[in-house]
Amino acid sequence: EVTNLQRVLNSDSATRVSASGAGSPGKETTLFGPATKKAVQKFQMKHNIAQPGDPGYGYVGPKTRSKIQEVFAK
Repeated sequence: EVTNLQRVLNSDSATRVSASGAGSPGKETTLFGPATKKAVQKFQMKHNIAQPGDPGYGYVGPKTRSKIQEVFAK
């Protein structure tokens, strides 16, 4: 699931996990580490789901999962 999450986040330059190396486009990993968490936080702030200090900030809970599906549904 983390690999798919990173692919989705990497598809938008505003929420990219990393510009190069592990987690970057084409080099997604299975690790939910600090870079992935930061990318999730960027996604949450961009879509007004959560802000710093909010419960769930940086985690893929129901609201974030739903928004990811909405934004990236094809």
